[in-house]
Amino acid sequence: MDDLDPWRKALQSFAELRDIFKSFERYLIPDSAKPLGVAVSGGGDSVALLCLLHLWGKRPLEVFCVDHGLNPQSAGWCAQVEALAHHLGHGFSKLDWIGDKPATGIQAAARQARHGLLAEAARGKGIEVLCLGHNRDDIREAHLMRDMGSSVGTPEMWAPSPVWPQGRGVFIYRPLLNVPRQRLRDWLTTIGVGWVDDPANDNPKFLRSRARTELTGREPAALNLPDALINISEFLSVPQTLGWSGILTMEADYLLNLPQAAAHKVMAAAMVSAGGGARLPRSDSVAAIVSGLKRGEAGPFVLSGARLIWCENTILIGREPGDMTRRAVTPLTLAPDTADMWDGRFEVRAGTRPVTVMAVQGHKGALSEVDLAQYLQVPAGLRGALPVVKMGSETGNRLVLLSEPDNSDGVTLRSWVALRFLYALGQVANEYDLLRRL
Repeated sequence: MDDLDPWRKALQSFAELRDIFKSFERYLIPDSAKPLGVAVSGGGDSVALLCLLHLWGKRPLEVFCVDHGLNPQSAGWCAQVEALAHHLGHGFSKLDWIGDKPATGIQAAARQARHGLLAEAARGKGIEVLCLGHNRDDIREAHLMRDMGSSVGTPEMWAPSPVWPQGRGVFIYRPLLNVPRQRLRDWLTTIGVGWVDDPANDNPKFLRSRARTELTGREPAALNLPDALINISEFLSVPQTLGWSGILTMEADYLLNLPQAAAHKVMAAAMVSAGGGARLPRSDSVAAIVSGLKRGEAGPFVLSGARLIWCENTILIGREPGDMTRRAVTPLTLAPDTADMWDGRFEVRAGTRPVTVMAVQGHKGALSEVDLAQYLQVPAGLRGALPVVKMGSETGNRLVLLSEPDNSDGVTLRSWVALRFLYALGQVANEYDLLRRL
């Protein structure tokens, strides 16, 4: 009998936990050498998730624990998580939320900071899948919180990281969404693994705590099924000839013939992706654009830092140059062989010399004839947002339009606009899809 036999035997009384292993096989690639990230706070949900993934035993794990610094005991909680991770033989990283904390909205701010820290840490270790311990009760609480006036979203089984651009390329996997919170704790008690209870979960000043209290003793309602995948085959069939410039191209008939809810989702995803921002636009603003298009209005429409123009039967959505001025998008200077995101749209890596990335707006006259010809291929209302790099040479500084994945100066450009759009529409449904690299 090995050390995990008691854990396996305990599962015989927990059918919903046995089903978790089917979920692992559906969403994750077994026996991959690439580690999975696991966010563990020390609470019963995330501790149970770590134990279940360890019991599955088919992937190396990297355990992340965020210390928000909001409770004097938090450092001790992280130490307990570290001890458990090391006892199970997995890597451990402690992540600290440092800096000033807001006086109001602390839980929302902590959630945003936590996702940002986790995404940055995962990317730093080459991790693309981050496992979180949300459970069935978290879905019920989110529904009630929205009824109480919150804008909190419903946890999804599989979704791109909710922070941008830190979360680019990182996906969140929540395999416990069909399991009630108490069942997770019951299993931990059976196998003799402890957890911590954050007193903030019972503090009535927080909306989530009040929702949790109100739901105590209620019979769970049936869970809503996730939305069906939107068919974007027609979008994919349209050549994305301007993809290098961060512009999405789709046929107008495709968008206008979508069911209303699907059209709104496509529009919201397109505008935030092309605009490079972090937040989805307001639903009423999205509805106004879709309604205008259905009435035959040609636009342009501006939302979330993006501009939509309608040319014949083609809709083009790209960055709004005027918004870059209003939001004062600053140039990005890169040291040799370093990379970073510029304007939430482009990941740029410098070659052997330092470079500065900025918008072409105001610098058109400095472009070479070749770059100018490329520049003129873009519709007039979207040209000013194109990226250029300023780099030194023997004859002084010169501007180069970043129009290809890798130019002769070794500066690498990667537009995240189209990928982010596809990710937002659920076109990556599991780790197998990530391997295919849309």
